[in-house]
Amino acid sequence: MDKKDEIIFGAGELYMYEFADKEIPDHAVIETEDHNVGHCSGGFSAEYKPDRYDIKNQYGSTVKTVIKNEEITAKTGILSWDLSKLALLSTAVFAEDTATGTRKLTFRGKGSLRNVMVRFVHTKDDGRKLRFTMIGQGGNGFSLQFGENELTVDATLNAISYIKDFLAEIEEEIAIEATGLTVQSAAGTATGDTKITVTPAAGGSNTQAYIAGPTVNVPCVGDNCTGYTELPSGGNISGLTAGETIVVVERDAEGKAVKAGSAKIVVKTA
Repeated sequence: MDKKDEIIFGAGELYMYEFADKEIPDHAVIETEDHNVGHCSGGFSAEYKPDRYDIKNQYGSTVKTVIKNEEITAKTGILSWDLSKLALLSTAVFAEDTATGTRKLTFRGKGSLRNVMVRFVHTKDDGRKLRFTMIGQGGNGFSLQFGENELTVDATLNAISYIKDFLAEIEEEIAIEATGLTVQSAAGTATGDTKITVTPAAGGSNTQAYIAGPTVNVPCVGDNCTGYTELPSGGNISGLTAGETIVVVERDAEGKAVKAGSAKIVVKTA
């Protein structure tokens, strides 16, 4: 029994290049400008098709189901391409002649298909990423659509078992509350002051900042914390309200949360 499940990822960036590694590289290696083939306006989709086999008993009831094979295909809807990337979808040969100022994609009628790294990245509303990754091959043809709107290229690639136990992968970044800082609050230097002690200290070029109030939430890893107030050297702060909560966050160079912790505010009284 065959069943198809199609997953629509929506708009995003598509990265493709000829692949010969033995394992899946880091995101930064895959998601480069050189590998970016265009923005998917019509929606990138992946289709999953398992080859299912039902084991039945003497009464005709299914007692076990096994998957004998799995097929995954990726379908693109691209706004912009260059000829060198189209070569990844076929046996065609790309050539650029700087003397004549021309580029050519020549279809030879036969040949071996290239192994292609396929990475689609959709950015969610909260800024986190949804990634689809597979090693695939073209060979299903593609359609160039010239019309009143932008040039689009629709292509289908089939996943191959190039790396052991890997056919395709979907990875979603999720919100994880930042932890890792121990924050202590005590009476400060002068009346109305609060002394904040944070361990461990910020690492590398990271900085520590805070937000305080009657109801404040601990940020998630990767959240934008540029609006927080930088924690002063020595940790002495004026103007806080006793009994409220202070959240201290360690921020990276982009102001995104790396670690965080919180404490109830203590203020020095007269």
